[in-house]
Amino acid sequence: MLKKIFIAISFFTILSQAHADLKIGTTYFDPPYVLSTTQGFEIDLMNLICAGLGVKCKFIPMSYNNLFTAITNGQIDLAVDGIDLYVGDNPLNGNFIYSLPYLLSQGQIITLNKNPSMASLKKGCAVGLVQETNHSGSGIYYTFFQKHYGKKFTIKPYLQIDKLIEALSDGSICAAFIDDNQANYWLIHSNGIFKAISQPEKVADGIGIVANSAEATLIAQINQQIIKIENSPKYIQLYNTYIANSN
Repeated sequence: MLKKIFIAISFFTILSQAHADLKIGTTYFDPPYVLSTTQGFEIDLMNLICAGLGVKCKFIPMSYNNLFTAITNGQIDLAVDGIDLYVGDNPLNGNFIYSLPYLLSQGQIITLNKNPSMASLKKGCAVGLVQETNHSGSGIYYTFFQKHYGKKFTIKPYLQIDKLIEALSDGSICAAFIDDNQANYWLIHSNGIFKAISQPEKVADGIGIVANSAEATLIAQINQQIIKIENSPKYIQLYNTYIANSN
């Protein structure tokens, strides 16, 4: 028993020395996951995780497509913002490691309310996606959409979700393929401008936290915190505040 306590204390000493603050990359605005660097489902979740680890969260906002580069060059330790992942080896995961998933990974197509159905969209029209990496023709969502809808639509990438929504609002694109929690948020907050024309579709195995492959120890400890939070009322409170209320 004393040996186990010593190991636990030793680990947290090492963790606190290596990461006095956890630098967490995220986007500027991507509801319901990130409303600001102080509010959002994943902002609150990370604050709970950091508290459990005995460190402070330092959120660093940037465009979504820069998150993975920032991890690679050491600018940040972790990244969150509805990041999709596959459990196990998959080339679309890149050279990164991921936490346990804590939300489903599902995509949905939304369009202007005047378009009655998918069939009403003109063949070849542009559908907006958030650009996931610095290469516009790559990423989990891009690959999924290209495989399932590439013969009907063209893809137009956007660096930020708000720019994508703006383009959909003014008719620059005919539709948007986004995470279903994002879709629900914008359907509720669009004053009836948008509508969903597809059911949520599984895109990957879930949504989680991403880190450099060298951070296996940190991710293991984060996974312990995720399990602890999911088995407590705190997770339900977070879900009801940000996810359930966006549905």
